[in-house]
Amino acid sequence: MWLHDKFSDAENLLKYNPNWVLYTISERYAYFTLLPKPISEYNVKNAPFIFVKLFTDARQLARMPIKDFCTFACHSLAPIKGKVVFFTNCPRSGSTLITQMVQVGQQVVTIAEPMTFTNLAAMYLNTNFPKLGKWLFGYQYEKCTTDKVKPQGLLESTMVIFGAPYSFFLKNRHYYALPEVTYENLVSKPEDTLSAVFDVCGISKLLISEAVTALNRDSQAGTILSRDKMAQVKNLELTTLDRKKLNELVKKMELPESVFHF
Repeated sequence: MWLHDKFSDAENLLKYNPNWVLYTISERYAYFTLLPKPISEYNVKNAPFIFVKLFTDARQLARMPIKDFCTFACHSLAPIKGKVVFFTNCPRSGSTLITQMVQVGQQVVTIAEPMTFTNLAAMYLNTNFPKLGKWLFGYQYEKCTTDKVKPQGLLESTMVIFGAPYSFFLKNRHYYALPEVTYENLVSKPEDTLSAVFDVCGISKLLISEAVTALNRDSQAGTILSRDKMAQVKNLELTTLDRKKLNELVKKMELPESVFHF
């Protein structure tokens, strides 16, 4: 239960206290939580899923009307220092691993899976909230894919969730700074793969040796997706009919059989 405490000036509350962090956005409000430590302490190595920590570690909650938030963000905050890079990915593709590899040195802060983007994507689909660009939210294409291929049952729906972002990437790859980075390449030849990623991010290649040490630990340790937890999940055995249906779905989604073949 949250109880109202007081009204505060946004400038004093948010601009000068790094422990206040944007939690999420709705059509009406922007929500912030007060954390016990600055957001840099909640990088991907310490918080593989930042939205969990923003809830469990919250000391206070503040909200601001969305119009006031947009005005505040545009006119009251100083320009961002350094470079901002967005990583997009398919589910269960090694995204936590690569973001932990990028979290190197003293100048990089990598934040994993902020809820803000999830809500923006949902509003982008379902409301008149300002459009922010299809390249950022593959969810719209995912919905269109569902309407197009009409998956039957959980297995086919899961395939759409997994494959649609990649299909979207292939059709819009000119928006991206890099071609796809695969988990297989990241594990088998990490130095070469990270070299291109570090170039885009503006990170010194001298830090690649530090980045590669991430392969020696479970990137999602302590979460429900840790290696120990996932080892307890029974693998799904696909029948011949399942494989046939999935391969037909791959063709409908215009996915390359070299990547998706069952």
